Amino acid sequence: MAPMLASVQSIKAAMAEHDELAAQITALDTLERRITGMGDNQAALQEGLSRIYSALNKSIAGLDSLDAYNALQTRVKEAETQDADRIRLQEDIDTATTRRRSLEVRMKAHHQDIAATLKSIDANDLLSASQVLSEFQSRTQLREKSSQAARAILDRVGGDDIAGAVASLDSLDRSTLAADLESADARVQTAKAETLQSYTANRDAERALEQIGGDAAAAEITQRRQTVIEEIADGARRYLRLKLGAMAASEALEQYRASHQSGMLTGASTAFAQITRGAYSSLKTQAGGKGEELIAVTASGASRLDDKSMSTGTRAQLYLALRIAAYHEFAARQAPPPFVADDIFETFDDGRAEVTFELLGKMAETGQVIYFTHHQHLKPIAERAVPGARWLDLTTLL
Repeated sequence: MAPMLASVQSIKAAMAEHDELAAQITALDTLERRITGMGDNQAALQEGLSRIYSALNKSIAGLDSLDAYNALQTRVKEAETQDADRIRLQEDIDTATTRRRSLEVRMKAHHQDIAATLKSIDANDLLSASQVLSEFQSRTQLREKSSQAARAILDRVGGDDIAGAVASLDSLDRSTLAADLESADARVQTAKAETLQSYTANRDAERALEQIGGDAAAAEITQRRQTVIEEIADGARRYLRLKLGAMAASEALEQYRASHQSGMLTGASTAFAQITRGAYSSLKTQAGGKGEELIAVTASGASRLDDKSMSTGTRAQLYLALRIAAYHEFAARQAPPPFVADDIFETFDDGRAEVTFELLGKMAETGQVIYFTHHQHLKPIAERAVPGARWLDLTTLL
């Protein structure tokens, strides 16, 4: 029995060794397949890299697959960075191109305005226009001096007409004027003598008053005091009558001015109140030291007597309100020319811009209104205010 038992044990050991060898053989086969696959993959990678390098006109000779792949990755990152830079530069170019086209449109409009101005004053260029304006200013100054001289002549000669005053001066005889001058000198001398006599008499009266007794002096002083009081009271009554008359005349003038306010001022007042959305309630005029002055009345009732107290934006809105009113005044009499505006909403908030677009839409009912802008956010605002407005992208025409 003992030999047979040893034989069984050796068989089990051989079988275990066989199973271990079979497992190792299987693992070895798996490793060989993996090595073969990796070799195939490496060959495919090498072939792919060769095609890419060939497309880039580069040689892969002397580089293993890993080095070639890493070099290619580095080039890809550099290309991505360069492409991002290219996109950014292209955006900058597009922005600059849009800005340049907008400036070209504005420059064209300015050249048209200059041409219209030169035509209106019959000038060939800006230098001659400057000379024309200088001559116009000199002519205005000469007219003012002539007017002052005419008023001085009328004040001295009398009358309401300068032609009549000059004619009356021409009709005078020099000898007669000389005689009148001598007579006037004689009257002046007589007046001087009378003044001297009055002064002497006054001094004599003062000396006599000093010699009068106390009771008589007191009575004289009392009488003079009463006389002075009556003169003061009479002067005060005259002053009050004149003051009240002046106040009544001023009030009547203000009421007349308000009731006869021009249509253009009324239109400008309404437009300004709408553009400022009630911040200013109206416009009116009043007499000032240099003629009529324009007053912008705030919603609280305070008056702004000049535009120095206004912001730049509000001054622009006041100017636009006057332009709108002038356009309607002109359109009421004849066919108006196109109304052209170039980015006048730069200082407007969205609310004031929308209200102003509505006013431009009303102007377009009687004529043509053209508005230039490069601010895209104004388009939806204008479409809400003026649904029928037409939009034209000038960049497509350049």
